[in-house]
Amino acid sequence: MTLDSSFADCAIAMENNDVDAYTEALQKINALWGAELKIKTMNDVKAILQKPNRTGCLEW
Repeated sequence: MTLDSSFADCAIAMENNDVDAYTEALQKINALWGAELKIKTMNDVKAILQKPNRTGCLEW
């Protein structure tokens, strides 16, 4: 796994409008630095947006 191949995967996912493949490609990029995405699914996004004490700022 390389940075170039992960960005290529991102580009292919965008061309195909494939959110899951795009997220997976981003996760691969993060993994190169030993990190993990905090928000991986649309359900994660919905949970953040439904928090009652939200400030209106995205927490990415």
